[in-house]
Amino acid sequence: MSTLLVEDDSATRAYLLDALQRVQSLHPVNFAVDVSSGTRALERFQPKLLLVDLGLPDGEGTQLIALAAKMDPRPEVLVISSLGDESHVVRALEAGASGYLLKDESPEAIGQAALKVLDGEAPISPAIAVHLLKRLNVQSIEVCDNGKQALQRLNLHSFDLRCKNFNSKVDGENFQWHNF
Repeated sequence: MSTLLVEDDSATRAYLLDALQRVQSLHPVNFAVDVSSGTRALERFQPKLLLVDLGLPDGEGTQLIALAAKMDPRPEVLVISSLGDESHVVRALEAGASGYLLKDESPEAIGQAALKVLDGEAPISPAIAVHLLKRLNVQSIEVCDNGKQALQRLNLHSFDLRCKNFNSKVDGENFQWHNF
């Protein structure tokens, strides 16, 4: 199995490589720094997992996501980006991303999210979940027990919400997440 990381910022790339290298089953981890080198690396390494930033110097990570979606076998795709607005999130998921994390996640969370994507789950940062709920026009949701029923209604496989009785507003309406 191999993993491909596409990240242009050297400090962030080092942080993410460290997070991925902590998980033995993700090895070897190759990297690229832009869409052009990412395209060549996808073709050369044919990874099982693609971790991609969206803001790249010569284009958008969604270009690589769309390319990966056409590959056979198709790699799983996890977006790791600082771009957490609804527009970027939706475009990445529509292009074929399986999960979406913000770059402020811990190394352990990044490694676990990579494993979850490979297991068919869809890890999503809690801040990103709010955008998805808005997009789906969810006005009220109560997550109870282990949350499976609510997640099935949303057609999502996995959330990792670390909150207790979290209240927020979506389009002016209250919704509530309970710890599960």
